[in-house]
Amino acid sequence: AGWSKTGSKPPLLGRAKPAAQGVSTPGCTLLWALRLCWGEGGLTYALPIMMGVLFSKLIADSISSKSSLFSRLIKLRGLPHIDPALEVENTRAGGSAFDIMSKTTVHITATGHTAKSIKRLLEKHPFSCFPIVEDDKAQLVVGVVARHRLHNVLDKALAAPGAEQQSPCHFGSEQPPSSAYVDFSSVVDQFPIRVFPNTPISLVLDLFKSLGLHVLLVSSSRGRLLGVITKKDLLLYLGV
Repeated sequence: AGWSKTGSKPPLLGRAKPAAQGVSTPGCTLLWALRLCWGEGGLTYALPIMMGVLFSKLIADSISSKSSLFSRLIKLRGLPHIDPALEVENTRAGGSAFDIMSKTTVHITATGHTAKSIKRLLEKHPFSCFPIVEDDKAQLVVGVVARHRLHNVLDKALAAPGAEQQSPCHFGSEQPPSSAYVDFSSVVDQFPIRVFPNTPISLVLDLFKSLGLHVLLVSSSRGRLLGVITKKDLLLYLGV
């Protein structure tokens, strides 16, 4: 591929493409350029290819060293975002999860909800995630569900023939109702990441950065829901 019918050497474009593909391998930019050119029978195009590859790599490094294009697009839309490269001074990262968590939470009980009540909850509260608890009294965490997933399941269920607003909801922690119901069990995260109130802010920040979390639940050692930490809560506390 890349050779002309007369048997001449391959054009520059044919050599530059595989060389550019090798840029993604750390520390191999020059090695790839030299190896590809030498293997084809000469170093005629070595300098142009090396210059092109190095120039492309320098541009990519200058962008990624500060923040990725993805991160910049999120910031342009005004959405809370924690850059994986974010570093915070020790004085700002002091404190614990208890200091920044929202103690008044909007949660969903595992039983007692209908399609109508879930629809009203989504209309009233704009949160992106909702913790699911066993009941209002014990508030033992049984999972967490994203807002858009609730919307998707609910819209499909209500669009089905014979669907009723009073249909009970099932979130997977209890036995499903004997009658027709709206099944949310497939979209519930039954093993959400949780921290204790005394968890250091530095660890909370590491969890958000490394796992890309949208929300972090704060619970007691027995699993009782105590609060919720969002990316916005953390960024406001850190002053970023």
